[in-house]
Amino acid sequence: MLDLWLYISVMFGCLQVVYKGFRRFLLFLFLRFSRQFRWALSAVYGIVGLQNKHRAVSPKGEKMASIFGFKLKNRRTFQGRDWEGNQGDLWYGNKKVAWYNDSGDGSMADIDFYDGRKGREEYQPILDAAVKQYYERFPLEGEYADLPVDAEMFMGELLELMDREKTYKSMLKKGYPAVIMYKKEENSPYEQIVGLQSEQAAKKYIEKNKLTKYKLFTSAEDFDIK
Repeated sequence: MLDLWLYISVMFGCLQVVYKGFRRFLLFLFLRFSRQFRWALSAVYGIVGLQNKHRAVSPKGEKMASIFGFKLKNRRTFQGRDWEGNQGDLWYGNKKVAWYNDSGDGSMADIDFYDGRKGREEYQPILDAAVKQYYERFPLEGEYADLPVDAEMFMGELLELMDREKTYKSMLKKGYPAVIMYKKEENSPYEQIVGLQSEQAAKKYIEKNKLTKYKLFTSAEDFDIK
């Protein structure tokens, strides 16, 4: 009887070694060969999580929120004294042009152009023109209508667009390609997020609920304001 249990234990150990080796071999194939073969393996052996995790970080060439060519990369958020702080590299087109910092302590945000005076003289007029163009297309309303617009306010709009883009991508992964964002009350700090299966379904929802102030997103292109 003892010999039988010993035999079973040895065989079980061998099977474990073979199984682990087979899994490693599959992982090698997964990382080595074509995307189609990777997906075939992932469907059978559940390796898709590894690929999705890799793709979710920052796929090369992935579009990101931008306003008239300006976008914020390497964004870092943190809790400031008064509100959430934000930092990051401000890009214009394919060039990193300035360091953006909002400490969240009630003071004005800083936009420090790289290359010193030369960088400021080159890109400050472009940024000012983008600010002017943006608020001509999307003017401030209500009690804020008479406020003077500036680059700091413009950056706030870019940060909000980035946050909405993140929300949209999260909803898209859940199977909702059309996303409505709106506030039930004008002064409410919270937005309602509604995901639907199509743009047509979203428009029906808007009509049924008589929404007047809302944002409807149906594509990643909606976050690239040109």
